[in-house]
Amino acid sequence: MSDIDRQVPKQALLTAADSRAEEAGYALWKERKVKKSVEASQDRKNLVPAKDVWKLFGFER
Repeated sequence: MSDIDRQVPKQALLTAADSRAEEAGYALWKERKVKKSVEASQDRKNLVPAKDVWKLFGFER
């Protein structure tokens, strides 16, 4: 038996960690991302012209 087996109970290794803090952090990140995207979409000067996108992907008309 290794030192780790004696120091950490197996149940602690098999039990899922409390993820409420992770979920709260993810929710905050997601909200910020959506708000930033909405703001960016309203600033038309930052959009890539459609003809450039078509050219980039090889779909020139």
